[in-house]
Amino acid sequence: MNAQQAPIHEPSDEVLMARVRQDDRVAYEQLFARWRQPLYRYLHRRTGSASLADDAFQETWLKVYKHRARFDPARRFKPWLYRIATNGGL
Repeated sequence: MNAQQAPIHEPSDEVLMARVRQDDRVAYEQLFARWRQPLYRYLHRRTGSASLADDAFQETWLKVYKHRARFDPARRFKPWLYRIATNGGL
């Protein structure tokens, strides 16, 4: 299974993020677990440094939570997440 294809019995990224918008920490933890490895690998490739990737990874997830109200549940989560990771912000 890859991060883009949740099993049928699990909620989609967008459903989880809609729950995060309502301060559901369990949904946040599920998204974090689902995207932890793919996002870290992306940031490591992008920065070329484990240390920089670690910093960018933490900053990305902090911004996801801090700016959760800006997420539009009608849109896909992955591009939003990677835009935050790539641009260092929203």
